[in-house]
Amino acid sequence: MLLGIRHAGLIVSDMERSVNFYVNKIGFQVLQDFWDGSEGINNLAGTKDMNVHMVKMKSPDGSVIELLKYHGDGVSYSRNYEQLYSVGEAHIAIQVKNARDFYEHCINNEIETLSEPIRSNEGIANVFFIFDPDKYRVEVVEII
Repeated sequence: MLLGIRHAGLIVSDMERSVNFYVNKIGFQVLQDFWDGSEGINNLAGTKDMNVHMVKMKSPDGSVIELLKYHGDGVSYSRNYEQLYSVGEAHIAIQVKNARDFYEHCINNEIETLSEPIRSNEGIANVFFIFDPDKYRVEVVEII
């Protein structure tokens, strides 16, 4: 039945800013950039009269993330950014060749980090978190 994960979707407040972050600062490549305000997408999303801007991007290994920006009455982008463990809080994880080098890249590009890279408890990875423009946590992982 299950074949794998197709993509992870993130709802964003500013599409241009988010695409800039994921493409120019992280290294994703845009696959598709389109709008859909059809009855079908509104039925699927449980919305009414919404127009959705969607941008799908892939990483060098082919993994895909999708950014979504909803346009219409009643759109709200309020979230609790305070705690990683809040119910409904999500993060994505990206894999890098060298966590320390990527950490320096983040500092040089003014990407907010939560800590310097640390060794995972299992001893198999160096990890740290960064924030995207909407405060989604992105876990940066180097398998060692």
